[in-house]
Amino acid sequence: MSKSLKEQLLAAGLVKQKQVHQSDKEKHKQARQQPKPKASAPAPLTAAQLEAKKAQDEKAARDRELNRQRQADRERRAIIVQLEQIIDGAKLDTKGGETPFRFVIKGKIKKIYVTAEQHAALVKGTLAVVRFREGLAVVTREVAERIAVRDARTVLVLRDGTEPDIQEDPDYADYKVPDDLMW
Repeated sequence: MSKSLKEQLLAAGLVKQKQVHQSDKEKHKQARQQPKPKASAPAPLTAAQLEAKKAQDEKAARDRELNRQRQADRERRAIIVQLEQIIDGAKLDTKGGETPFRFVIKGKIKKIYVTAEQHAALVKGTLAVVRFREGLAVVTREVAERIAVRDARTVLVLRDGTEPDIQEDPDYADYKVPDDLMW
């Protein structure tokens, strides 16, 4: 293996160790004093490089959009789980209910069988009907308001108690129809 010039000169005895050390210091000092070259303008990109950069930018944009959609989907699923937990813990038992409570969803009349007390409370607005998994559930007004904050579409019926079911006809103003009339 060949030795460096410094080592060869040292071995021949032509220079001393002190001279080699001083020479190294001088080189290092000169290197530090040299002004660093300024960054030159980037070379113009070729057509292939431009296409590659454009494809990379498009891929990054697609990835950002995909990540945004995935995050929105995760948030939506988390809200659904929260709503199911809230409803499951607060739903009222409607088993044994023989009184149908009818309401309109998207132009279609739906009904749920509840007890007479629950029917009266639904008419007054102290209870509400919400979507629960594949069916319907009856919950209190407070729970329905908590649910509406997270997802208003889940709450199907929540009356404020002041709204009439049917528009009043002036010809029949003297004939009052009771709220609990069953048809």
